[in-house]
Amino acid sequence: MADFNNLGNSTEALRELAKLIETSHKLQYLNFSNNKLQNESLEILASSIAGSGSLKLLELKFNQSITTQGVKRLVDELKRKNNKILLFVDLAASKVDKEVTNQLEEILKNNRKINPISK
Repeated sequence: MADFNNLGNSTEALRELAKLIETSHKLQYLNFSNNKLQNESLEILASSIAGSGSLKLLELKFNQSITTQGVKRLVDELKRKNNKILLFVDLAASKVDKEVTNQLEEILKNNRKINPISK
């Protein structure tokens, strides 16, 4: 994917997106790939992503500034809000340690048992 946006540097835009994510009842797929997101970006979005009642697929790949800290915040929010909807998160090219990746995968695996991905 060659094009990207620069959402990672826009706190105001991220906060507006966070509101939309949490209030949308039909949003199932969200692609933030290659958007220069950072840990701070993911911290703004984490609560809304976890609180979404419809978001199933989340792409965060090629946001090389997302590290363990940002993904840990997402994991914590998914646990805190007892999210059972999110089924897939793509973190390709991010710098996340194995322990946090495993925690995220365990949540997603449990969610897929409850809500299998339909073809």
